Amino acid sequence: MTKPIIASARELAADLRAHENDVDATLAGQARLISRLIEARKSAGLPAMVGAEIVDQAIVAVSQCGALRRTVRDIHASLAAMNIRAMGDELDCPVEVTGGLALVATETESLSA
Repeated sequence: MTKPIIASARELAADLRAHENDVDATLAGQARLISRLIEARKSAGLPAMVGAEIVDQAIVAVSQCGALRRTVRDIHASLAAMNIRAMGDELDCPVEVTGGLALVATETESLSA
């Protein structure tokens, strides 16, 4: 593979990882917002009907963030299928995990080695 292709693949991989992190941060922020909306209503002693439409809108936004996250994950998998090794080592690519946190432990172990 030529150097320009490898350089482009590395830049693309960095951009993709940054985008994945941004999507995750947005999803987590949206979940925090929903929690705060509910807690604020409860703290004020207001009934569940107050602000219900706003909470519903925030829940729709979480669903849309989830769809975006799945699409970005699919993009990552499609790029990984192109088999351009310069995109990063195999730990950067999505893996079907059946053992829960086993992948996290494997990545952590390889980082400390």
